This record gives sequence, structure tokens and C-alpha cells, in this order.
Amino acid sequence: MRLSECLGRRNALIVNGWINVFGALLEYFSKAMASPELLIFGRLVLGAVMGLSTGLVPMYLMEITPTKYRGAAGTLHMVAVAFSDWFSLFIGLPEILGNTQSWPLAFAFPGIPALLLCCILPFCPESPKFTLFTRGDASKAVLDLKRFVDDNEAEYMFEALEREAIMINEGPGTYKQIFTERSLRVPLLISIMVMITQQFTGCSAVFAYSTDMFLNAGIRGQMARFSTLAVGIAYFLFALTAPFLIERAGRRILLIFQLSMCSLSLTLLSFFMWLQNFGGHVWAGYATIGALIFYMCVYGIGCAVPWLITGELFPTKYRASAITVAVSVAWSLSFVVSTCYLPFQQLVGNSLSYIPFIIVSGCGAVFVYWVLPETRGKQAMDIVREIRQRARSLTSGQSPMRIQPIKDTRSCDETTPLLSTLIKWLNQTYSSRGELKTEAELNMVWSMIVSCVAIGAIFGALSTKPLSERLGRRNGLIFNGIFNVIGALLEYLAKPLSSPEILVIGRIILGVNMGLTSGLVPMYLMEITPTKYRGSAGTCHMVAVAFSDWFSMLLALPEVFGGDETWPIAFGFPGIPAFLLCCILPFCPESPKFSLLIKQDRVATLNDIGRLVDVHEGQQMYEDLTREKTNSDTNENISVSYLFTSKELRMPLIICVWVMVAQQFTGAAAIFAYSTNMFLNAGLEPQIARFSTLGISIIYFLFACSSVHLIERKGRRALSLFQLSTVTASLTAMSIFTWAQAYYNINLASYGAIAALLAYMCGYGIGSPIPWMIASEIFPTKYRSSAVTIAISVAWSLVFIISLAYLPFKQWVGVSASYLPFIIVSAISTCFVYFLLPETRNKHTNEIAQDIQFRSDTIRRYSLNILPSVGSSMGISPSNEASEDMRQHLIPRTKSFNSPSTPPYKYSSFAFTPPGETSENFLTKFWGQKR
Repeated sequence: MRLSECLGRRNALIVNGWINVFGALLEYFSKAMASPELLIFGRLVLGAVMGLSTGLVPMYLMEITPTKYRGAAGTLHMVAVAFSDWFSLFIGLPEILGNTQSWPLAFAFPGIPALLLCCILPFCPESPKFTLFTRGDASKAVLDLKRFVDDNEAEYMFEALEREAIMINEGPGTYKQIFTERSLRVPLLISIMVMITQQFTGCSAVFAYSTDMFLNAGIRGQMARFSTLAVGIAYFLFALTAPFLIERAGRRILLIFQLSMCSLSLTLLSFFMWLQNFGGHVWAGYATIGALIFYMCVYGIGCAVPWLITGELFPTKYRASAITVAVSVAWSLSFVVSTCYLPFQQLVGNSLSYIPFIIVSGCGAVFVYWVLPETRGKQAMDIVREIRQRARSLTSGQSPMRIQPIKDTRSCDETTPLLSTLIKWLNQTYSSRGELKTEAELNMVWSMIVSCVAIGAIFGALSTKPLSERLGRRNGLIFNGIFNVIGALLEYLAKPLSSPEILVIGRIILGVNMGLTSGLVPMYLMEITPTKYRGSAGTCHMVAVAFSDWFSMLLALPEVFGGDETWPIAFGFPGIPAFLLCCILPFCPESPKFSLLIKQDRVATLNDIGRLVDVHEGQQMYEDLTREKTNSDTNENISVSYLFTSKELRMPLIICVWVMVAQQFTGAAAIFAYSTNMFLNAGLEPQIARFSTLGISIIYFLFACSSVHLIERKGRRALSLFQLSTVTASLTAMSIFTWAQAYYNINLASYGAIAALLAYMCGYGIGSPIPWMIASEIFPTKYRSSAVTIAISVAWSLVFIISLAYLPFKQWVGVSASYLPFIIVSAISTCFVYFLLPETRNKHTNEIAQDIQFRSDTIRRYSLNILPSVGSSMGISPSNEASEDMRQHLIPRTKSFNSPSTPPYKYSSFAFTPPGETSENFLTKFWGQKR
């Protein structure tokens, strides 16, 4: 957009037009010169033209138009884009220019309107805003205005421009100002968010699959292509209505309507495609077409709004820079979505591939409703003023929906006395140094003290692989214990030395310790344990975490070590068990898997096994390790990046990462943080409320203890499903009860919230250990440390993000609505675990790998619609060689990463099954219902 500031809006468009002509010529001559490189270069040039056009055209049109017609003018650009979309489909037909001989004409056609534009634009006036604000030529600005409107309108528009000029400094704004000036932060956030929601409405995905929808409905070849063209025309016609609707309904209403209806139509589209693929319903194919047409209509109505929002939200001084940022985000996301959609579609299937678009469109509609002001008929300064007012109201806990937190006049001393104690100490420490800190600054220091643990944990998690493979599992834990002792000592000495900085350093070191612990401990415990007890051993880590949670609450009570003088003991206490661990671990055996598979020391392996189990069990364990060593090349140096690039490891890695995401989005931190307030709202005294929160933590610990016994009886998958479904239901109930209590003053609702809290703690405790042990079970030894490193890093990164984002989010939307993200992610994760996570109980990594591959292939094959029964019911001939070749190309033939080969699957008329199983037996186990 620097081009628009140097040359002006009109002249920049002329330059852009000539670049368009140049790119079109390159594309045209690529066939004659037999040069694909020339075609690629021409496409890059045309891409630059498109990027410039999306910024320059709306800016120019809106700056030369009176305020009352500004919206209609701003939509003309996207109307032209909609026209070009269907016209490109038209000339791309084989009957027009899409054949072997004439395709260069189709590629070069955009150069014709660009050439006409270059001939017409020199006779058009420059933008009056550019002439006045950037060039400083008032007389030329008046002349430009009079070429557009009559004298009275020109005088009114010039007065408005002068008022705007008084309120801003001369000269264009810089990119640095866009990001650093506080008054521009919210407008920039709005501009970027509406661009994100526009790109995530899924238009590219729907267009790409539209022809297949007509084919699946029984419409053949040529007619399917013409039907797609007709849908493109419908999109264009509804885009034509935008210039008329945008000045009547307004930008905000149109955008909310578009996003909410896109979310609804994509939901219907996904549902009907699922019915068509899995149920074989013929009518679902026609319903899919109806949902497709509905989507195109609603998308066309609001497609122009995001591209003109930035031009209206920012004053002229900052407009070019802001549009540059917003348009860059839009095209970057367009590239990301177009690159990632096809692999994602192949992974989850057509019907499920729209879920991200559904979620983002729905959330985008809510965001626009809360944050975006109506800009119709308003000057830039009026819009900026309204944005500031809305931002102040939102940050103070209010919103247009009046979703407010529960009013609570209780002090921080009643709910979190340790926080008050620390704030008091920080205030005294800085005062003794002669530094006076405001309450906001003290809260910021406290936030840093809290969040730096998660930062340290991220680094600790990333260090899991090198530490565990160089020092070993046991020695890595000893080294990690020393870290814990050092961090605890620093925290203990922070008060005597009057140094908050030492407290922060100690917290960071303890964070590194926590990150290493969460990776090393489950890995070590599961590698020294026989297969039949592996699950119980893997849960011990989270049982210890649950114990430390309630024990730390006990120590932090004012009656124990949470007082003004004794709080350093509470902070330094973790060093005591860590010191004992460092004394005990040297007498414990090393992991036999590490000794054999990484150190290649058979003698040490036999000694380690002999110290762990009896002779018979030891022989079985050694044979299993030898078999695993034979099936894996442990001489390879497996890097973390290999897990992302290896095709056969992709699905196991996705499972590991997703179960960690699901665990962090169960909202445990938010529930623990607000539990005391729930008891206070139920009428309990502050001290009793704190002890009640302690009791809730003990319940969580007791149910976590029960997982040690349940995990080998019920299995990992069943426990994880129970946890996620229980958490989803209890969070939903908690949200409803807190909402009823806040807005209708229903006293019984507070007791309902406590009951939901109890149900949450029970369900969360039972399944809390599962995610931390999954990576150690589904990956062979040579990949294990890398997989654990990735999973733990994701977990602690999410802990850091959620801990920073939850409190502002809660203040913005209120307590009851703040649980919604956790509810949504937990519900989606329940479905994910049900379909993709295999049962790992008493299975070796080779069996688990085959099960994962089988599940992912099964879902992929269903989603690619290769079932013969469905195909025959829709009248699609299975003998179509082209489509069959495409299906064979899209369905990967992967091998298990732990065995030289994987037995081929058998095919039936319903699905394919693993060797030795019938379709009926498999479906009974896999889908939970008989055929």
C-alpha cells in the first residue's frame, strides 16, 4: 500500500492495471514458448495484481464517494470479483476456451478489462482525501470533489474532510503506529478478525467440491459442470444485492447474517453429506445441493463487507497501512486454507472437513455482534470514537449482550488470601526501594510470577528428548530433581533477600522441572513396568499431581503456611520431596528399554530386568524388548521433525497432540480458580468456602486414585470417553446454573452449580492420567522421546495461553459464558476419541500401530464414498476408470512403522476388515452397534 501513498490511489490503480496486462501476456505466451516457468511467473505477477486490487479498489471507491453511498461503492469490488468467478468458470469450460488449443486465451483474458481500465482511469479524478491529506493541496481536492458531486455536496464533503484533517496530523501513518498506538489496537483487531472469518467461511472448499455434489446426486458429466456454473451465477446475483442492502441494513447486520447463515448452511451441508456417505440415502444428495445453493446465496450477500470495513474504521492517515495489514492477512490465510484443506479433507473425509469452517463462522458472528460498530453513514472520527467507547465497555466486563460477570463485592482477602499476602509483600519490597507501584502494576508482576511457570515448563518439555536419550530416564529424573531443589531454594530465599526477581527466576526453574517431570516420569514408569501393569504405572504420575494440587492448597491456607511470614515455606516445600527423590533414585534400576534399544547394552538390560521382576516375567519382558529391537532400526537418530514429515507417524502424532489439547481444554484451571466463589455465592463463610475448595480437591485426588485400578479393567479409551463426556455435561450444567444465578437470582442455582462442580471433579479425576501416557504407549521406543516432547510442549504451551487468556475472556463475556470454549472442545474431543483412539491396554506398539492405521483408513474410505452399496444406490457406476484411479491415488497405502509389512485388508460389500475378522464382528467392536 506504499504505492497508494507515493503515486496516489488512481495512479496506483493504473500501474496495477499495466502489471495485470503484463502477467496476462506472460500466461498467453507460455504455451507458444513451451515454458511452464513462464506460466508460473505470469501467475505470480497476476497474484501481485490481485493483492493490490483488493486493497486499492475499495479504498479508491470509498474515498471518492459521498458518505451515504460509501457502503454501496465499497461492495462493487467484490461484485466484480463474483462476476469474474463465474465468468472464469464459463470460459474454462471445454466447449468455450478450456480445451487443448485455446486454454491460453482463457488464462490471458483478464488482461483485456485491465487494458480498458488503464485507458479509462487517466480521465478519472484522484481521491480528494489523498489530495488533501497526503499532498496538502486543498484547491485540487475541491476540484476533484466537484467532478463527482454538485457544488453543495462538494462543500459539505470538503468541510468533513477539513474536520478530519484537524483531528489527525499530516503525513501517512506507519506500520509501527498501527501496531503500537493504543487507540488503533481495537480497530486493527476488528479488521484482522473479519478477514479471518471471511477466509474461514469455506468458500474455496465448497466451490472445489460443488461438481462432485452434483455427480453424487446423479447429474452426469457435462450437466454437472453447467450446474456448478449456475451456482456461480447465483452467487454473483446475490452479490449484486449487496450494494442495495448494505446502505439499508448496514454493514454489521449484513456481516452477522452472512456468518451465521454460512455456519448454518455448512452444518446442513456436512450433515447431508454424512447421511449420503454413511446411510446411502438418495435424497441426501439433493438436500446437499439445496444446502450448497443456500450457502452461495448467503455468502454472496455479505462477501464484500470485510473488504470495506478497514477502509471505514481507520482515519485517512492510517488507512493505507491498515489495509495493507488486513489484506496481507487475508491472502496469507487464503494460501494456508487452500494448501491445508485437501490433506485435511483426505484425513477426516468430506463431511467432517467443514467443521473448522462451521466453528470459525459461528464464533465470527458472535465476535462481530459484540465488537464491530455500525459504520453506515458515519465519519471516520465518529467510528473511532464509538470503537473506543465499546472497547472501554467490553474491558470493564460489559458487552452488547449484557453478558456480565456475577457481581461479587467480596475482597481478594476472602477468596484468595495468598494472593493478597504476595501483593502486600511486593508493595512493601518496591516501596523500600523507593519504587511506587500502582495496583495494576503489582497485579502485572503477580501475573508474571504465575505465568512464568508455564514458560519454564515449555522449555522443560522441549528438553525431554535430549535429556532422556543422553542421560537416560532415571539419570534424567535425578538431574531434574536437582533443578527442583534449586528452584525451591530460590523461592524460599526471595523474601529474606527482598527480591521479587529471585522469586521469578525460581518459578521459571520450577517450571522447567515441571515440564521435564511431565515427560520423564510417565515414560520411566511405563518402561520399567510389565505390559499388564503398564496402565496403572502410567497413572501414578497424575495421581501424584492430584495429590500435590490439594496439598499445595492446604499449605497455602493462612492457618498453615499462607501467612505474611510463613509463605516462603509454602513456596520452598516442593524442594523436600525432590531432595528425597534425588537420594533414592540412584538405587533404582534404569529403564530396560533405554538400556537395550538406545544404549545397546544387553548385560545392563538383563540386570535392570532382574531388579524389577521375577525370572519368568523377566524372560517375557526381555523377549518383548528383543522383538521390538528387531522390528526397529534404533541406530537411526530420530529427530522431532521426522515425526511431522513421516506419513506413517502422522496419525499417531495427531492423536497424541489432540488428547493433550482436549485435556487442557477441559477447563480444570478455570474451575479450580472459580470454585471458592461458587461456595461463597452459596452463602458459605470465606473460611468455610476455602476449606470446601480444599475438600473438592481431595475428591479430585481420590477419583484420580481410582483410575489406577480402573485403567486396567475398563481400558484407556473407555476412561477417556467417560472423562470427556462427563466434563462436557458438567460444564454445560455449571454454565446454565451460574447464568440462572446471575440473571434471575435463583438461589437454588448456586447449589446446582456446586453439584455440577462435584460431578466435574469426579469425571475429570478419573480420566486425567490418560493423555500423559498415550504417547508412551502408541509410539515405539525410538520415537517415544520425540513424541513425548511434542505432546508435553503442546500441553504446557496451552497451559500458558489459557492462563493468560481466560481471565480477560471471563471479564468480557461473564462467568457463565466463559465455559463455552471448554464445552465445545470437550464435545468435539469426545467424538475424536470415539472414532480414532484405539484401546492400548495390554497391547504392544505394533498392534496399536495397526489399529490406528486401520481406524484412520476406515474413516477415510467411508468419507471418500467408495462403498459399493452407496455408489450403486446413487446410480454411479463403479467402473469409471478415471474416478477409480483418483480414489486409488487419494487413499494412501501406508505400512506400520513398527513392522516390515502390514497384512492387507479384506474388502466386503459393506467395508473392509482386518485379517481374520468379518464385517459384522468388526463393526460390533468399532462402531458399537451391530450391522
